[in-house]
Amino acid sequence: MIIVDDGSVDGTFALAESYAAEDSRVRVFQMEANQGAGPARNFGIELARGRFLAFLDSDDLWYKDKLYSQVNFMIENDVVFSYHDYDVVDEWGEVINRVLSPNFFYWKDYIKNTAIGVLSIIIDRNEVSIPKMASQPATEAVNVWVSVMRDHGAAIKAPGCYSSYRIRRGSVSRNKIRSAYWYWRSLVDNVGLSRLYSSYVVCIAASRSLVKNNNLLKAILKK
Repeated sequence: MIIVDDGSVDGTFALAESYAAEDSRVRVFQMEANQGAGPARNFGIELARGRFLAFLDSDDLWYKDKLYSQVNFMIENDVVFSYHDYDVVDEWGEVINRVLSPNFFYWKDYIKNTAIGVLSIIIDRNEVSIPKMASQPATEAVNVWVSVMRDHGAAIKAPGCYSSYRIRRGSVSRNKIRSAYWYWRSLVDNVGLSRLYSSYVVCIAASRSLVKNNNLLKAILKK
């Protein structure tokens, strides 16, 4: 396990080091300054030595059998890029909703949906060459997933729900216009799509995101 501390100031690095001191399988590194998710993940990818690559942000959770079950699924079915359904939880870990993804994604479908949670992804590095993630906020990994799907075909969903994505109450509807802009920018700059087609894709993805967020808001209000 590689832990990359992206310039935190709340004692996270010291806590991570304490885990590494007790378990030699844990390696801890600290960025010189806060650079965002893309550069931090790129740093971790460069340090990784294992066959399978998975990502987990600091406020999200993997369930106990996630790695075992998903890796076995990939080996048994000759899958190089997999993902799974995941729960959405609040600050206290209470499940608000479950995100159910299609059974497979080709890249042209994925960019209009983006329903794959980063915390659910595992990639087989023996079969896949992984490009660097971009630096755009919230869309830093889009170019990587599209590149893998372009080169290796569909991403395949593993059966089961093995992780939870944490949200803060009041944050569901924030910064949607900014997110849409950065997504459009990523499609143009990193994926290589035309500005016109990228605008079309963003409109479709935004409409689907609105439906998803509306369902999520309803679930939150029921709590």
